[in-house]
Amino acid sequence: MFKGSKLRTSFAGENGGPVITLDITNDTSTFFPQGLIHGQQNMGCDTVAFISSLNSADPGLQTITSNFFRLPIEGVAGSLDISAEEAAELRD
Repeated sequence: MFKGSKLRTSFAGENGGPVITLDITNDTSTFFPQGLIHGQQNMGCDTVAFISSLNSADPGLQTITSNFFRLPIEGVAGSLDISAEEAAELRD
């Protein structure tokens, strides 16, 4: 469940799978397949709130560094507290 104006969600498929990005709005939801690298980014200036539920089952193997940099570069930059240009440099 999500409350706010707009939240961008994304996840990278296992080792070379597609990157899926979705903007969700008020009273909608999304899912993240178990074990995949994922992220959420508030696309507005207002406060957003969402509920997340995770389990502890072994999801398998994923190469974190390469998949992390496949997520939207703005979200990667925000996670690392650097500019999008710096994040792109690290990725490349």
